[in-house]
Amino acid sequence: MTRLFCATLLLVSWQAVPQPLAVTNTFSNSTVADAEEINQNFADIIDGVNGKLTTDNDDPYNTAVGFNTLSNITTGFGNTAIGYESLAANTEGGRNTASGFRALLNNLTGYQNTATGYGALFDNTIGSYNTASGYTALFSNTEGDYN
Repeated sequence: MTRLFCATLLLVSWQAVPQPLAVTNTFSNSTVADAEEINQNFADIIDGVNGKLTTDNDDPYNTAVGFNTLSNITTGFGNTAIGYESLAANTEGGRNTASGFRALLNNLTGYQNTATGYGALFDNTIGSYNTASGYTALFSNTEGDYN
């Protein structure tokens, strides 16, 4: 009877030591990744392709869809950027619309521009009230207005 009581007491007082859970995944190409790597890759993909809609006081009513779009905005408002790095350098320019690969890429403070197409208004920095439509349309315009 005494032996049985000691064994029972030991079982009741034993505590498990927590161990980190190791999760690995093997992909179809035989590469292996743990959960942390998979989560980081997923976060990178989301950051790379997801758009953002900003409506706070710092940069109200800007819409950006695509990698690095409107990435330097500070006080500009009412901008729409769709496409890889469109309006990427824009800081204070407002009411611009850029659609296409690097459309209005270098715009800083120009406002009310519309650029549609690959590299349209690419070098525009402070020019305003411009409309460029097509592959590299008004590519080298930097300061011109009303084109």
